Amino acid sequence: MEVTRVFDLLAYSKEKFSLVDMLAAKGPSGWKKHSTAEVITKSNAISFALMSKGVKKDDKIAIMSTNRPEWNFVDMGIMQLGAITVPLYPTLAENDLAFISKDAGIQIFFVENEVLYEKLNKVLKASAITAEIYTFEKVTGASHYASINASAAANNYEELEARKAAVLPAGCQRGGVSGASWWMSSRM
Repeated sequence: MEVTRVFDLLAYSKEKFSLVDMLAAKGPSGWKKHSTAEVITKSNAISFALMSKGVKKDDKIAIMSTNRPEWNFVDMGIMQLGAITVPLYPTLAENDLAFISKDAGIQIFFVENEVLYEKLNKVLKASAITAEIYTFEKVTGASHYASINASAAANNYEELEARKAAVLPAGCQRGGVSGASWWMSSRM
């Protein structure tokens, strides 16, 4: 298998290495390991959920979080659809967050925790930006990222494979760590 797109690493890893601990993170109750099969399943679940929400090629979906396995699941799920991940520093100033969110036309945000949820929610309301927010950690009054999977009507593997096939190697895009790379490239 030839790896030409970042998300090809999932199938390649399954074929060549299929690990019980492809990703791991330390939490309050110890280490949580994610097998290769689990990473693929969770990444596909994000793709299916985003498909059910009407996400199309080149749509912008943001992630604002520190490093954690969920970042990978969401990032791969986004890229498999040909959508664009816009990574956002958790330390972005509110005015920068508002500018990037509006300029990029971000439709869905994934954030790590309550602090980032409150920060983003405040910015979106003040800027009159309509977007969905999902949190990686459970936050009262917020939609947990696992709930997006429950909204997916069906796991349409044929459609997912067709969308993946339509993503050309040069078509895997990221918005840059602060979103600035997407902003600059869209201006050239």
